[in-house]
Amino acid sequence: MGRPRDLRALFTLHKGMMQEYGINNERRRLAEEQYNQKYAEYTQTFESYETQKKAKIVLEKARQSFAEQMKSILETEIQNGVNSCLPHKQYKVVLKPRVIRNKNTLVLLLQDEHGRQIPPKVVEGDMLNRVLSFCAIVTISKRYGFDTVYYDEAFNSANVRSLHLIRTLVSKYVEEGITFVFVMQNPILLYGLDRRVIEIAAGLENVTKVIEEQIEKEPIDEDWVEEITTLFDSLSKP
Repeated sequence: MGRPRDLRALFTLHKGMMQEYGINNERRRLAEEQYNQKYAEYTQTFESYETQKKAKIVLEKARQSFAEQMKSILETEIQNGVNSCLPHKQYKVVLKPRVIRNKNTLVLLLQDEHGRQIPPKVVEGDMLNRVLSFCAIVTISKRYGFDTVYYDEAFNSANVRSLHLIRTLVSKYVEEGITFVFVMQNPILLYGLDRRVIEIAAGLENVTKVIEEQIEKEPIDEDWVEEITTLFDSLSKP
């Protein structure tokens, strides 16, 4: 009588073990599926990371290339401005990259014949500094496809001789298709250029008058320019 009971107990134990084996086998299968899924996600993430890392390298190289090209273009255009305003001096334009307040910037220096690099304001005063900034603004505007440049208080502190030199530079940009909107007090800069003039002046009884005029390019009278320049120079002397 003892053996049948032992067999039943053994059978029950075997049945339980088989059920446990089935459960464990299903758990193993699910764990395998989860592992494969996680591994696939890891592989995809790793490939995406590698792709992004390569893209970042490519973008950084493109950024550096663009920065170098822009620096070269700016140096060329500003050099033309220096040559126009200071035709008898041999300054070389140098743009040096610097980090100022956590921002990448370009610092403009003029190199003389002795190799000394000095800020333009120190070399020739504030007017040259404004002219070079003007060249940079126009160059960047052209680079980004803008053909109209607004310039407020344009060279108001320049003397007549400087304006005559700056006008050559403005004329060059106009021939290249740039349209300027100047807010200014001295019209000599525009002499010899096609222009539309809007003059705003206070009349009698505090009534503001607006005079609009379209002026075609007139021939430049160099004798007149020299005469008016000499006059202004004499008036500016103490």
